[in-house]
Amino acid sequence: MTTTTARPPLTDRQLALLLWIRRYIAERGYAPSFQDIAAAFKFSSRNAARGHVLALKKKGYLSQAQGVARSIREVADGN
Repeated sequence: MTTTTARPPLTDRQLALLLWIRRYIAERGYAPSFQDIAAAFKFSSRNAARGHVLALKKKGYLSQAQGVARSIREVADGN
């Protein structure tokens, strides 16, 4: 028997970012940079984009390899 825990809900902004990242990867075949995210969402800096991605990682929606550029990936539900 496998138990899955529900992931925390997303804010509207987090959902928009998650969907945008999903579409970006589907269209280009690679993940966006923090600069790409900052530009698309009109964040003041790459660090702001990094903070939003970190929030999605903490909630279990994204993963990212440490120290590897463009390594943002969506985590499948239940994993």
